[in-house]
Formats: sequence, structure tokens, C-alpha cells
Amino acid sequence: MTEEQSTTIHPAKLIELYQIGFKLVPLGDDSTPLMPWGPIYDDPDYWTPEKLVQEAPKFKNGVATVFGKTKLKDEKGCLYLYSLDIDSDEVYQALFRLQNSRDDEEYSFIPLMQKRCVVVKTRKPNGFHIYWLSHQEHKPILTADCKTGYEFEIKGGKNSGHSTLPPSKHRDDPNFYYKNYGTLKLFVSDDLYDQLLIPLAHCLKPKWEGKKEKTYNDSQDDLAKVDVQTIVECIQPYYKKGRRHPIVFGLSGLLHKCSVSKDSAIAVIEELAKNDNAADVRKAVSSVEETFKQNANMVAGSKYFLDALAAATEDSGIAKGILDKIFRIIGKGSPIQWLTRGIMNEYTFKTMTDNEDIFCYDPEKGVYVAGQEWRITEHCQLMYPEIRTRELQEVINQIKRRTYVERTSFDSNIEVLNLQNGLLNIHTKQ
Repeated sequence: MTEEQSTTIHPAKLIELYQIGFKLVPLGDDSTPLMPWGPIYDDPDYWTPEKLVQEAPKFKNGVATVFGKTKLKDEKGCLYLYSLDIDSDEVYQALFRLQNSRDDEEYSFIPLMQKRCVVVKTRKPNGFHIYWLSHQEHKPILTADCKTGYEFEIKGGKNSGHSTLPPSKHRDDPNFYYKNYGTLKLFVSDDLYDQLLIPLAHCLKPKWEGKKEKTYNDSQDDLAKVDVQTIVECIQPYYKKGRRHPIVFGLSGLLHKCSVSKDSAIAVIEELAKNDNAADVRKAVSSVEETFKQNANMVAGSKYFLDALAAATEDSGIAKGILDKIFRIIGKGSPIQWLTRGIMNEYTFKTMTDNEDIFCYDPEKGVYVAGQEWRITEHCQLMYPEIRTRELQEVINQIKRRTYVERTSFDSNIEVLNLQNGLLNIHTKQ
């Protein structure tokens, strides 16, 4: 047997896999885990280099990894291990011809990943395992969540089980050995999970999309100190007595809607109010805390904050410039994802399945108003002035996918009134 085909892994190789973020599990001669892997999943520090050297003989038949929280962390926090398991020809083809939204150039996802991370070829003709790290904890996607013939998985939790790593052999084919066709490192991306769901959304069962909508805005991001300082510097010249509360109230709501963490929002407000007396600082911080106790959909957002800035600066152009700078800071990553998240936190939409008409809830009128695609367009252009047509359309499509509702469910629901300018639920007032 050649060295390339051997499943024997030297301790140095185990340590290398461990150091880049894998959570290693030894495999037996039947290519199944040699030991219970629950403790390895639960404890990111289960392995040490010394322990791997001592227990290296256990890995003589192969190695696998589990997922979840790793021993790695950086300035943004702990890192979690994920894997995309391409398990069908349809998914492979969907990722084979992607288009760059900036220049319309086509590219394939897999060669791009081969330059950045571990890419393992599986036994299926178009099967691959692609590994990366993220600060975010996402809901794993399992084969059961996919339509027949469109299977893939994004492994990341305990229910994702384990994945076999090179140079282990396949449990059903002793002549097939896993091999890494990428580079021996893992890159960090907090956006890749959501970015993958753009081209693969059609592969998921509708019920999964409904579950996704409920958890879409759960994750929150921390701002770096330099970002906190930059936001403060934009607003500081106009943070004057008589204008402070509307600015704090509006900015808190905006940060909440854009999934910035409460701690980061407080850091911004404390820095902004540092020249005020102690009582005013406490009042400002209290305003942030009260804002974050509420659902993000129910608090003031970009329009309120823009009005507060316009009143403070006495110049709508300056106000829009400040808002644009803030969006550029808090909107890091894929613009499609943070625009979608921000807009869905700003408004409540319903999309009719029969003709894809978008309704938006108007809190002043107390009804859903039809024909509201223009509102998404307007908000995108406000938050991201250089947005391209392709990006704008994808934001609209993502919002549609997450808000579909059967028109008959309104017509048949005695609690819903069909008004001339919308739909009103007489109990929820929505």
C-alpha cells in the first residue's frame, strides 16, 4: 500500500489537523468511531498535542471530525466548525456556475474554496466536503430538510454527526480513500452560511424556510473598537443638548434592527455621551437597554434615525452621509444578507403565493398595504446607494422567500378583514 493510500496518521499530522480547528475522532477498522464522540463535541479542549501523541495509535484506521465550538478564538470571539456536504448533482450544478454580482463573471464555487480551505472529495462523482470556521452559531441543514434529488447538508451541530477526514478509507468501499484537494487550512467567514442559501434556496423544503424565518434575526454581532469610534466620530459634532435623546433612541433601534449586539450598542452610546454628566449617561444607556428588550421589528429604525440626524445637522445631505457611513460599518460582509436582515427588521412583509404581490404592514393605518416592492427598493438605496440591480433583485427575492403566505389563508380566516388597502387581523391588529 502506498503512503498516499495508507490510513495510518502520524502524530504530527493529527496535531496539524487539531491546530487548524478540527475536532478529531479516531475510527475503527470498520471506519466507524472507535469511541463515543459526545465528550469531544462538548469539550473544545478535549484534545491537547500531548494527548494526541499519547493516543495516536487509536487513529491507525482513520480519523473523522465532529463540529460545533472549537478551541480557536480571535478578537471577535469563539470559532465554530462547519462543513458543506455536496450530496447531489443538482447542488453541484447550482454551485458550478455562479455569477459575480459586480461584473457578471461566472465562476465555480469549488475551485474558489480549494484555494482557501480543506476540500475533501467523497466517493460520489460530484460529492465534496468543504470546511470553514465562523463566529456564528447556525442551524444545521440536514438531508431531511432538502427536496428529493437536491440533497446537501451544512453540518455544524451535534445532530450533524461526524465527517471522515483524509486519508481514511470509505466504510463501504475499502478501495476508496478520502483525499484533500484543497489547502490544509480553514478560513473564517461569518457570511458563507447565508451566502450558500442564495443559490441553494430552491433545494430546501418549504417547511425549512419557515423555520429559518423564525431564527433569521437571532444572531448578533459585536463591533470592533475602531468601528465604535468611527460611528461616534460621525455623530459627535451634532450630539447636542435638545437633540441627544432622539439620536440615542434612533441609533439604538437601528443597531438592534441590524443585529448589532446590545453590548456594542451600549459601547457606542457611552462613548458618544462621555462628556455628559453621569445621570445623562445612565439615561442614555437605559434607553439602549429598553430598546433591546423589545422585538427588533417593533423599535425605531433608519427612518426615525435619519429624521433625528436631519434635525440635529439641519442638513438632510449631511444626515444621509452619516447614515451611509454607519451602514457601511455595520453592514460588513455580503450586502445582500445584511440588507435583507435590516429591511426585514424594519418592516413586516407578507408575499402572496398566487401572484407574488408584496404586502407591508402600515402601523399608522393598522393594515397591510399591497404593492410594496418599491419600499424594499427605496430602503436598499438608502442603506446601500451603490447597490447593483442584480443585488437589489436578490434582496427582493430573499424577502419574498421568507414571507410567502397563501392568499386563501387570509380569505378563509374569520379573524382577518380584507380591507380596501390591506389585510387586518382583528385580534393581533396586524
